[in-house]
Amino acid sequence: MGVAVAALACALPLLRRPPADLPEMTVVHRGDVVATLDVEGNVESAHNFDITCRVKGGSTILWIVPDGTHVNQGDELVRFDSSAIEDLLSQQAIVVEQARAAQIAAEHELSAARLALPEYVQGTFVELNQQADAAIATAGHNLRLAQQTLAAHRRLFRSGYVGHGQVQACAFGVEQAELQLDIARRAKTVLEDYNRPKMTQEIETRLATAAALVRSTTAEFELAQKQLARYHQQIDHCTVRAPHSGLAIYANDPRRSSSDGPQIEAGVFVRQRQAVLWLPDLATMQARVLVHESSVLRLRPGQRAAVRVRGREFPATVTQISNQPFPMRSSQQHLKYFVVVAKIEEPSPGLRPGESADVALLLDYRPDVLRAPLETVVKERDGAFVWVEHDGTLEPRRVELGTCGDDGMAEIRRGASEGEQVVVNPRDTLPEMGIEVDSPSERGPDRFRPKQHVTTASHAQHTGGNAAGG
Repeated sequence: MGVAVAALACALPLLRRPPADLPEMTVVHRGDVVATLDVEGNVESAHNFDITCRVKGGSTILWIVPDGTHVNQGDELVRFDSSAIEDLLSQQAIVVEQARAAQIAAEHELSAARLALPEYVQGTFVELNQQADAAIATAGHNLRLAQQTLAAHRRLFRSGYVGHGQVQACAFGVEQAELQLDIARRAKTVLEDYNRPKMTQEIETRLATAAALVRSTTAEFELAQKQLARYHQQIDHCTVRAPHSGLAIYANDPRRSSSDGPQIEAGVFVRQRQAVLWLPDLATMQARVLVHESSVLRLRPGQRAAVRVRGREFPATVTQISNQPFPMRSSQQHLKYFVVVAKIEEPSPGLRPGESADVALLLDYRPDVLRAPLETVVKERDGAFVWVEHDGTLEPRRVELGTCGDDGMAEIRRGASEGEQVVVNPRDTLPEMGIEVDSPSERGPDRFRPKQHVTTASHAQHTGGNAAGG
């Protein structure tokens, strides 16, 4: 700043003398300053629907709609090979029937097990218990008869009518009757204390097993049905129809060469979830452009834009600005461009994805401001200056610049007034009149020399070093 002011002070004697012929002048006046960025890009749909291969494991394209065909909602787009899925579908149908048969058998076994418990408790056990009671009663009756017979034979033996052998035979009959009664009573105890709990537990186990078998066979049947439904769904996925009207475009990567392998066409195998077609919505369109890193910082979402396609201009709004540079080719890695998207605001019938577009991005708009041609401004390191005519003399005036417009007009915020005359191209015209415009620091080689950093004692003490850099 001091060098520039000193240079201008040295030139003042020349300035104060009215020049014989003033150089070309222009007037500082009010007007609009508009700054735009003109870039080229392509038109695309704002809402692209990707038609992907939904066949599990991928499949081969048997037929596909021609590239660039306009389709309506419900039209067939792609037909994939379904032969392998049809074979799996037939095999799975057999598995479903087998699982259904196992489920039916398990359900019948469960029904029988549910009847077995009341059958035993209320039928078989009651019958066996009654038979045991009858056996006990019969054995008790036989024991009483044997005891009465033994008593009669003993009386006859004392009277001499029967022999000792007959008395012993009657005594053996009593022992046999007692043994039969004990067997009948023990049979009833076994029936009540052991046989009934065991049979009840066996039937309950059979019931629980049958219920578990029903659940497992039902789960297997449902799983087999779900797998069968999946195969049916895969069969449906082999025929793809348009979800809405639009333009069917092959999902080929333009950066991919033919040597990298076949792209989308009939007979090509595609992976699951691989994009096959792009179906853009032509009702909402946008322009995608690449903006150099030197200008992208002046953009923000919401800025106005204008998209021109085939002579038609559409109003648009900036909606997206990428955070990362667009990947360039290896030979252009030094160039950094960012993707900017401008959405067309009104319906745009007739536009097709991929068309070239000229996009004007509105960087700034300053209405009714002081402005002057940019060629009247001299820029130095210490600021910007214009040379103003005042009372027949020329004097430098420091100015603060604002927005620079597309028409070469610059906004002057401070330093000049409306109606003042300023010199056009002062660097070219004033030296011819003996007036130096640039300061020595701007002209000399010192401006290119790196500045030497001198470490003061106070700074060294603050940082813990010394003036020598230790």
